[in-house]
Amino acid sequence: MIKYWTKQEELDLQHSIRIHMSMEEIAKKHERSVRAIQLRFAMILQKRMESGEKISTLEKDYNIDKKLVEFYIEQLKNSQKESSGQDNKVSSLEKKIKILEERIEKLEKNFSKLYKKFKKGE
Repeated sequence: MIKYWTKQEELDLQHSIRIHMSMEEIAKKHERSVRAIQLRFAMILQKRMESGEKISTLEKDYNIDKKLVEFYIEQLKNSQKESSGQDNKVSSLEKKIKILEERIEKLEKNFSKLYKKFKKGE
């Protein structure tokens, strides 16, 4: 079951990071995995950076260093790559299934023709 993030949860997450709660404690509090917490925080950081905020501002706001900001952003990029790779695999499998379905359809047509000929005694 997908559990969507609420605005309040995001605010709580950001507050928890500001007061230096561990990722494990935050995950337990939100009933989510550590990875889910890290990725959501990374998304928050990325959105703020995309809106023009500098890493130095994020460092001060969350009481974390530049390396940690970069770590979370990298985690998000890796997650997006994994997701994209999975999408490509699904797409590839779907194409292969479609080809197999077309081949089965041709075989069924040929089998039907052969069966009709056999029934006629040809």
